[in-house]
Amino acid sequence: MENQNNLAADAAAKWQYKQAVVVAVIAAIATLTPTVLKIVADTNTITQLRAQVGNEHPGLTTPAGLYEWEWNEGGFAVLGSVDVSSDGSAQITLEQWMRCESENKNKRVRIADQRGAGTIKQISDSRDISVNLPVQFIRYNSNCVKTGMDPELSIIRGRIKPVAAYSGTVDYASSGRGHFPGGMTLVKLIDAAQ
Repeated sequence: MENQNNLAADAAAKWQYKQAVVVAVIAAIATLTPTVLKIVADTNTITQLRAQVGNEHPGLTTPAGLYEWEWNEGGFAVLGSVDVSSDGSAQITLEQWMRCESENKNKRVRIADQRGAGTIKQISDSRDISVNLPVQFIRYNSNCVKTGMDPELSIIRGRIKPVAAYSGTVDYASSGRGHFPGGMTLVKLIDAAQ
């Protein structure tokens, strides 16, 4: 009988031990689940933020790509593009709106030809880029007819900071002149601390 009592006591102790282990596992799961879920959520947030930074400013890793170019000098707006290859070589276009007296209308004309290799490269230890673009400007008469080239070669060079921008089409409306769709780009300098 004593043997049976010992067996019953051992079985009860084993059952209590199993219950204690199950309770401890449930308590651990209940305690750790919020922490694990927070780690997963934080990891997802970090991944999303990293992707957002990469998508928001893809040009910060390399200057390669196609860019619109706006240049305002003395009240004359110059429009163009710069196509930068992965090796830093650059091809440009520059155009300007001119008033053609003979046709009594505005016309967009090419105002420069590229002369030689242009380069746009990342400056080491910086997000800035260096620009070096050799051009020769085209001359036109008041009827928008090409009359020749400037005798001198011009070099457009400098250091440019990265920016964040919005770009799209807007409607320029006037009660007397109607509606004219056109492009608008808003550019904001990116703080070097970001």
